[in-house]
Formats: sequence, C-alpha cells, structure tokens
Amino acid sequence: MPTIKRTVYFYDLEFFDRNGDAISNWREIFRYARGLVGRSRCQQRVDRLACFRFLQFNPQNVISGHLVFIRENALARITDLDNDTDRDLLMAANEGLIETTHFAIAFGRGNHPPRLAIEYNHFGPRVGDLVKILRYHAPNAGVGNLAKIEASLVVRDGNHEAILNQIGRVSSLKMRVYRENLNRINQYAPTGVVSGLNASNGFDQAEYIEVKYKFNYSQQTTLQQARGAVLDLVHAFQDAPERMTDFDLLEATAEDSGTGGSIKPFDLLSAELRLDIQAATVPGYSRVIDSTDVTARLVDAAIQYATNE
Repeated sequence: MPTIKRTVYFYDLEFFDRNGDAISNWREIFRYARGLVGRSRCQQRVDRLACFRFLQFNPQNVISGHLVFIRENALARITDLDNDTDRDLLMAANEGLIETTHFAIAFGRGNHPPRLAIEYNHFGPRVGDLVKILRYHAPNAGVGNLAKIEASLVVRDGNHEAILNQIGRVSSLKMRVYRENLNRINQYAPTGVVSGLNASNGFDQAEYIEVKYKFNYSQQTTLQQARGAVLDLVHAFQDAPERMTDFDLLEATAEDSGTGGSIKPFDLLSAELRLDIQAATVPGYSRVIDSTDVTARLVDAAIQYATNE
C-alpha cells in the first residue's frame, strides 16, 4: 500500500487565567466541542472555517482528533496535464474543500504539562490555529477564566550547545524552506543566509525553496563569515525554538572539533523533537491519507513522548 511521509512536532501546552495561574479544567473545552455539530463546531476565519472533527478521549489519557480548514468559496479547479483543459469542482451548497491536521494530546503524566503531538500539514491548520479555536470555544465550555494558552515547541536539552561548542570551519550549508515561511525567516536569519533564498524565490512558484552554499577553505574571511552565520542561526533557535519549524532542512557540513577536526554534517534542526511517520493511504485513493492510521500513530507518539525527549 502506498504511504505518504508526514512530520510530527511536539509542543507542551499550558493554560493560564487572567492572574497568570494555571488552570486544570481545559479538557472541558474538548468535551464541549465534541458535542457540537455542523457549523457550531467552527470558528469563522477570513476566507475559511476552522473546525474540530472526530474528537476522542482515549482511555490512556489522550485526546485525539482533527483540526480542519474548510473553504467554501474561491475554489481551485481541476486540470488535465495532458491537454490543459480545466473543470470546476462540483459541490453542493453545504460542501467545501477540507484540509486536515491530525493531533493528539497526552495529559495526566505527573507534573508534566499536556504534550501535543501535531502533524505538519503545509496547507492545513497549525498549532497557532489550535490555540485560537480553543480560546474561541472556552467561554461556552465553562472555561471563561482562560486568558492565555502557551504552546512551547519541545527541544532536546544540550543539542544546540553541542553544536556551538563543536562546529568549526563550515564548508557548505544546505537549506530547504516552504516559500510562505520566507518572510518570517528574513526577520531573524543573517543576511548572508537568506540572500540565496530570496534570490531563488523569484525564479518559480515551487512549494519549496532549496539552496546550497559551498565555501572555499582557502578564503579564511569567507569561512569565518559562514561559521558566524551558522552560529547566529543556532542562537536564534535558542531564543525562540519555534523558529526551527520554519525550515524543512538545515544542514551545515563543517569541521568537528570533538573529533579532531574531521568533516561531518551538522543537523541544525536536531534539537527539535520531531518524528517522521509513513502514513497509510486510503485503499483505491493513493493520494489521500488514511486518517484512522495517522490518528493511531499520533496517539502512540503522544504517549511515547509524553514525558521524555
């Protein structure tokens, strides 16, 4: 059966009232949303609806479900690549195009905050959308004292420090980013890092932008600048770990002071806790992800990584 690669990120969730005190009845929001039907489940956004679907309470203290975007207007068309003919998507008045993000939240693990395992869907809702819809439903769920939800990307302790201590002269830097993330990256990444991404952005309309820099060991000034740019990026990730999710790939090939200067690849995103899974597809529809399979994998991942990194 064909599979599709999906990446899962992990966040610690914390819920606070207006006084900054933690609240414990946040699960009531999911219980309330699970009982809603139709449009009452949804929050209206500018050009789409954000909705919960298929919310479940697992006996192992896990909440799972789908967070979806539904578009009802300004729809795309279907094209035939062989003859360039297009046709409309025929839908009833109460139908829309859906993009699904699967998630699972493990809770009740001692003093550990609830841990969210959430699929990365480039076209679907993100963790920020989950926070928004939880706050939207909170008053009607009897959680009117909810004032703030913090979602902190889970990172592995010490990985960034190891990179800062070990990385020497950089011979190459490879990056791959989603096009829509480029504006955010420009706000914190060194100019020398983003210049190639910005230049490539104008060539085509591909979903990803990929750039690889190569540096000449005979040019010491260039090598110092390259290492400085890599260290600046690592510091930027330390300041705000969620920035790592802006990149799909970020790898520097450099001398490793820990092994006597031998050349090795450094994965600059290795500090983030993430998991790649191979999601099954719906039989007969090899381009459609099997939500039952993905949800089960996310529940397992949430349990596995609920208290460890």
